[in-house]
Amino acid sequence: MSGVRCMGLINYFEENTMINRINAYFKVRKEEKFWRAFSIILLTSIFTAATSYLNLTRTIITLTNSSPGGLFYGLVVAASIITTFFGWFLSNLLYKGISLLFGANGSLKRMLTLSGYASIPMLIQSASRFVYFFVSGEKPVLLINEGLIGVISEHFTIFKILTLILTSYAISENYSISFKKSLLIAFSPLILITLIRSILSSFFGVRLDRNNILFN
Repeated sequence: MSGVRCMGLINYFEENTMINRINAYFKVRKEEKFWRAFSIILLTSIFTAATSYLNLTRTIITLTNSSPGGLFYGLVVAASIITTFFGWFLSNLLYKGISLLFGANGSLKRMLTLSGYASIPMLIQSASRFVYFFVSGEKPVLLINEGLIGVISEHFTIFKILTLILTSYAISENYSISFKKSLLIAFSPLILITLIRSILSSFFGVRLDRNNILFN
């Protein structure tokens, strides 16, 4: 029964009029310049890095009553920005690789552009988090040995789910494959990351804050 409901939901996303408008949106975005999508990822990485800086500062001061210095914070911010771009690029490589397994082919640069536009909900989320932590002054909650449930609750926010759905349509448009296949491809990086982080958390006692900064 659950399988039937799942297929019904997928068919809804394929046939709904609003969804057809999303498809039309990505058809237009295929012709957009790469730097515009790049700027969306850049802004997302800046907000994420700024939030990580705020949270890390408050965490270290709370735990040690001291500050490690500007160089340390600079490295953290740089690492956050690099990680965002690295994840964006690797995810698109994975999209292309799995699409090839399905017998499809398309432009990697165009996919990077489309996925950049598809990540606009994540830009909204990162900006909202920064504003919230900056204004509220709240300290981050550290999750110890969070396991699979903790990882899933962190990743599957409404913004992330919306981004994954939009990315599915972007993949479908770029590689000319069905929505069902593109949905599986879009979720593949998240599934891989969730499994890896769950293993790390379960076996090595990794602690994670809300912005993916690792503490030993």
